[in-house]
Amino acid sequence: MINFFIYIFILFTYLFAQEQIGEGLYGDELIIFLQNNYKTSSTQSYDNARDILYSQIDIDSNNDVFCIYTNYSVNLPENVDPSNHL
Repeated sequence: MINFFIYIFILFTYLFAQEQIGEGLYGDELIIFLQNNYKTSSTQSYDNARDILYSQIDIDSNNDVFCIYTNYSVNLPENVDPSNHL
């Protein structure tokens, strides 16, 4: 029975192992490495990001947009600016 738990532990260790990023780098070298490898090439404006959030992410099949904190919902009609309407 103890062998079973050891095998399960080893399995979970491999499943949830994390990759090290920039191993051996510190300070400015690490910052430069992260910027070169993980910096986005473009970003959305605040208004565009909210429109995407409301019209694609926090919306259900009935066009109801839900608050992630309270689950309060408001219907989002077609062809309106999501951030202005909500």
